[in-house]
Amino acid sequence: MKKFIRNAILALNYGIVLAVCLIALVSPQFTFLQQAGFGFGAIFLGMGIQRLVRRLMPEDERDKTAAR
Repeated sequence: MKKFIRNAILALNYGIVLAVCLIALVSPQFTFLQQAGFGFGAIFLGMGIQRLVRRLMPEDERDKTAAR
């Protein structure tokens, strides 16, 4: 069950990052630099959430020692 919740959180994270990047890409009201800023910001925030989830919810004991 813990692995399912962990994977669900990561999948939701990936989906949100993808949605933000695509919305910023196709939105005509933003300049190129604003689109790039939103895209990079979403990716970096998504990577941070991914690291946090993997650190707080390791798959097994080996991952917990490797994360430190």
